Amino acid sequence: MREAKLVRPPRNSSFYVAKLAECRNVVAKLGGLVMAINGFGFHKNARPATSEELVAATRDYYLHMIDCFGVDRCMFESNFPVDAALFHDTAVRVYGVP
Repeated sequence: MREAKLVRPPRNSSFYVAKLAECRNVVAKLGGLVMAINGFGFHKNARPATSEELVAATRDYYLHMIDCFGVDRCMFESNFPVDAALFHDTAVRVYGVP
């Protein structure tokens, strides 16, 4: 299997995120940031990253998205089971589910 090519966003990608956030009908789904393709390198470590290491690496990215879109237009995703009620209100509003 070939290794995925790392694609870095343009240096001014934060500008584009802010411009996109001006569209009130757009919401942000936050997650997957530490996947191997994003270049943090955690998958190469002998041990899993600690919570502190993950926060140090990703905090500014997540905060920028929340600053731009606001908490009412950000959704966190996960591949792990979570409390069904945790993000209920946002999912109801965005997806129109009961």
